[in-house]
Amino acid sequence: MRVMIADDNINLCEAVEAYLSAQPDMECVGQVGDGRHVLPMVQRLKPDVLLLDVVMPYVDGIAVLEKMKSTLTVGRPRVIMVSAFGQERYVGHANRLGADYYLMKPFSLAVLVERIRQVMTIRSSLDCSTLSRSDLNQVKEQLVRYFEQMGVPPHYKGYRYLLEAVCLAYSDPSWLNGITKRLYPAVARRFGTSGSQVERAMRHAIEVTWEKGNLEQLNYLFPYEVDAERGKPTNSSFIAKMADIIALDLDSA
Repeated sequence: MRVMIADDNINLCEAVEAYLSAQPDMECVGQVGDGRHVLPMVQRLKPDVLLLDVVMPYVDGIAVLEKMKSTLTVGRPRVIMVSAFGQERYVGHANRLGADYYLMKPFSLAVLVERIRQVMTIRSSLDCSTLSRSDLNQVKEQLVRYFEQMGVPPHYKGYRYLLEAVCLAYSDPSWLNGITKRLYPAVARRFGTSGSQVERAMRHAIEVTWEKGNLEQLNYLFPYEVDAERGKPTNSSFIAKMADIIALDLDSA
């Protein structure tokens, strides 16, 4: 796995490069600390994964993502954002622009390596779905917009799990026939966790959304899917409904 580092902290870059070099399946192909030079280096080095700091001189990481989104239609690397800032607006914006993961500083180098392997895992959402990469990005962009409107907290693990699950359900509705035995485990493999943890994290994200989110938007999108006893949709009904909404949106586009 070819990894490129974009961060103006020289000590951090050197520590990350040394740790990656000790991994049998990774290599650091380049470092850059000036945001203006990130995209040209990505185009030249063609890394598999880009570690991209949010705060850099001249051009920040969010601006780099925006430029990458409009410029790199082919050969775009997986992107792990790294930052000391964990505000929802940063995380949500990075998700909307196609970041694959958001890692908070300070982080363990062992955890970083695990996250790199996760975003590059063979059983990624792209491999599990029938969508092309461009179609998958379009679905995720639309989903992120809806999640923002509803108030799904983007810094919760359940946010990423729900995003992944809806993409799978949109690409192939048969995933909904085996939520517990198929869908949860598939999402769990993508993030290196267990099916039960995926289920709980999704449930927690949905509960918080219905407690603190945009109730007007939630009632509009989920008029019939809410559990009569709990006042919130189940994981499966939430995933199925969002897959239907995305399908209707994209079919009419």
